[in-house]
Amino acid sequence: MGVEKPKSKLSAFITRACRLPKEVAGRVGNLSDTMAKERLKAIQSQNNIPYKYLTAAILILLYLPWMISLTCVIPPQIEVVFGSEVDSESYSNIISTSEVGVTHAVLLNTTPFSFNGDWELDPNRYWNQYDFYSYGWNDSDGYHFTSSPSDYADIIVIERTMQIPIANYSELTVSAVFEGVSGSAGIFFEVFADDARAVQEDLFLPGNITTVNVTAPLSIAKLTSDSWLCTIVYRLQIWVTEESHVKLRGIIINAEFTGKMSLVQLDFKSTDNTSFYENPYMKFAKYAPRLAIIQNNDYISQSTYFPNRVDDEIYLPPGTYEGVAYWNLATQDPPDPYNSSTWVPNVNFVVTEDIVMEVDVGLFAKRIDFDVSPSVLLRGLSLRFVDDFQYSESTEISGSTVYSQIPDYLYIPGEIESLSIWLSTWSYLDPQGGYGWVPFEQFRIEEDITIGSNNRSRNLQFSVTLPYTTIGGVLFGLGEFVILTVILLLVVGFLISLRRTLRYSDIRHRLSDSRILPLIMLSAGVFLPWSIQLAQTTNSGYDGVSWFSWFSMPFMIRWSDSTAIQMLLSTPDWWYASLSFTMFLFIPLCYGYLSLVSIESDKFNKTFALALLLPYLVVLAYFNQPALNLGTISLGPIVAMAALPVWLLTLGLRKLGITT
Repeated sequence: MGVEKPKSKLSAFITRACRLPKEVAGRVGNLSDTMAKERLKAIQSQNNIPYKYLTAAILILLYLPWMISLTCVIPPQIEVVFGSEVDSESYSNIISTSEVGVTHAVLLNTTPFSFNGDWELDPNRYWNQYDFYSYGWNDSDGYHFTSSPSDYADIIVIERTMQIPIANYSELTVSAVFEGVSGSAGIFFEVFADDARAVQEDLFLPGNITTVNVTAPLSIAKLTSDSWLCTIVYRLQIWVTEESHVKLRGIIINAEFTGKMSLVQLDFKSTDNTSFYENPYMKFAKYAPRLAIIQNNDYISQSTYFPNRVDDEIYLPPGTYEGVAYWNLATQDPPDPYNSSTWVPNVNFVVTEDIVMEVDVGLFAKRIDFDVSPSVLLRGLSLRFVDDFQYSESTEISGSTVYSQIPDYLYIPGEIESLSIWLSTWSYLDPQGGYGWVPFEQFRIEEDITIGSNNRSRNLQFSVTLPYTTIGGVLFGLGEFVILTVILLLVVGFLISLRRTLRYSDIRHRLSDSRILPLIMLSAGVFLPWSIQLAQTTNSGYDGVSWFSWFSMPFMIRWSDSTAIQMLLSTPDWWYASLSFTMFLFIPLCYGYLSLVSIESDKFNKTFALALLLPYLVVLAYFNQPALNLGTISLGPIVAMAALPVWLLTLGLRKLGITT
């Protein structure tokens, strides 16, 4: 058949110029043609790079987080509905049962210990940063406290308040039993009797059971107290250091009396016979009812009793008791026994040595139900009437624990004929909460309600419909729809632009390119969550909060046990995070993909290496967040940081001849 003729003009030229055999000249010519075509494809691809699209995408990304504020453009819908009528006549109901009086008593026995209402956190006095949902749990042998792995020390503060007739008490002691399981922990146990204080400190070692006893300073309080009722406050601070575990087995309060005493249970109720304190949030109300009470007709002995739980218990000596139940409004002084216009007794009872009494005091009250739809985490609630904020509480998040003091309902004095309700939803600018919180006006719902004489004796419902649509348990407002639409358009536009840019290049060369895998990893680092917290089971009685967070965007979705999934910004410094992402992650990522139009050479590509290195700045900015919990870090930043080592490893293996 003979030697095949050269297949190109270039091979014929090589044959004549270099005096090469025609077979060799043909192979060289074909190879040169292929390389020339690849070079031409690279030039054609570079001419199709969509610089205008990239410029527009960069500008849009910088303002993308701001678009979530568009949800606030649509105002919430507010409705006030007056409901059933309530009885306006106050009453007191007294039930006596025969029982021998006692000279000593166990006032409280919380064994095994649990947060069941006997002991409570006091966020009005202390900032509790302990994550009960993640690190604390109830068990049959008590309550377990473990430490957060990212904190040097955690502090848990619990309190209980009670009142006693101090002259009739000879001794009052509290005992707390702890067991050290691992690590080191300690307590600071205070007992206040009015202004007098007693304190005890102790440390716990693993394997040891320690009993801490504190005796109330009654003798000092008797000298300084000007009231026959003395307020006792028990305050227990537990310090849990790193990698420690301590168990609070129980707390017991014992009392010794100077003579025989009888148990009296006192409860404030609405006129429909429902205890105010079935709703535990009533104790945070400044206007919560009080009982001005005198003993044995001695007006000088007037004291104020303020029960804050259902069937509050107090041991009283034999005698006659007369009192006035009233709402503790800031604009009114307590009833004065020397003023007949204010001292109109509505509670009278006689205590003898051998009885137990139940005293129910019914007060004219209206119930306000709060209904917010769809269900979201609320940030704050305030009630204002008679020229003062009578209830003002906020919600805090510590780790995965939601401290919510936003009630489903509250009772207010029946005589109130006008009030203002301030309800704050959670700001997308303040996703985690913190110190010095001030509600942004666009997230605060303010409503002035005039009740009037016609509805004076009616309950009411305050309903708020937020500007969201719920789809599959996820909340979508105008801002969320705009953001998702823009992200979808950006992704589609990027894919179309990338396809047009690379359509001239050979797919075989792209698949064997060492830059492909690092770019895919960097892309995955953008869309994979950077922080994940899942609170799926409740073991401590507190609500749990879960989230997926992206610092790279910067967005987060958050929900709790009883609320829908809501989108917020993942950091208050969203402009900084957005700028960092755009400059040091999005632009390098775009450059990396567009660099695929050029044929990979054996020479080390310093510019591509820089494109994989710059995202480290975004990750470092993420780790620098003060609210970051290292235990929640997810795959996003890890995969993004792994892109550069993977590329360098691929180049190294190729240079060693292990891979091609």
